[in-house]
Amino acid sequence: MPRTKAALAAVDIIDNELIYLQLSTERGNVFIHQWHKQKANTAWNKGLDCRELMTVMEHRASHYQRLTQPSATDNVTSFVHETYGGTADYTQDIVLDYQYDPTSAHVISAHSSQVKKRQQLFAQLAGPLSIVEPAFQAILRATNFLLGQGELITSRPCEQWLIVELSHPLSTCLFCHHGCLDRLQFVAESELHEVITNSPLTLYFGDKTKFSETTQNLLNTAIELQLPKSMGDFSSAVGSTAAISLFGNALRGFSSWHH
Repeated sequence: MPRTKAALAAVDIIDNELIYLQLSTERGNVFIHQWHKQKANTAWNKGLDCRELMTVMEHRASHYQRLTQPSATDNVTSFVHETYGGTADYTQDIVLDYQYDPTSAHVISAHSSQVKKRQQLFAQLAGPLSIVEPAFQAILRATNFLLGQGELITSRPCEQWLIVELSHPLSTCLFCHHGCLDRLQFVAESELHEVITNSPLTLYFGDKTKFSETTQNLLNTAIELQLPKSMGDFSSAVGSTAAISLFGNALRGFSSWHH
């Protein structure tokens, strides 16, 4: 069976370098179809073997909410408009992305000006940048894939887990239930101990050596998020934190599913 390449590819700018990642799949296994890295301020000199491009926005540039009442598109839109509390003219500029589960709707929103600003960063690329999603959405997708493929070995099954993106001064904590995001929280290192010890299962990524010895020892009880070994060269070249987000974003290139 030949490999199937993703129709969409992920792009991001990390440390003033533009990174392109496109995946392929064969018999349930995921491989890198093509990846490229170059200075962000130089002309793009590689061909694009994809239909469209995707990227992510910073966590704080978008808003996540879980709605338990809406059951139709119009209801989702009206609930989000109420959240922003703006005028009709203002809320027309809100960009929505949402997915239903049996009991609620998971909604991500951002102002269209923020999305356009993000898109403009990749103006030198020949392909259209049509999909922009929050970084935490890509991280969640990557984690779910790695758990589902057995890339991460957990000692016990559980319904809830915590994903920690290590960073200073605030780390990003994704509280998950059955693979869906329950809530998002930004915590200082002094708060990490309580957050992690109260979680049935903690997965993390990022450079833990920048944290205190106490925090490093605490993280030794957690599971480090790592890409498949076949992608080790890519992960080393772009850094583990960026690699997880890029990989999760690139996974979306196979279909329109979110989680």
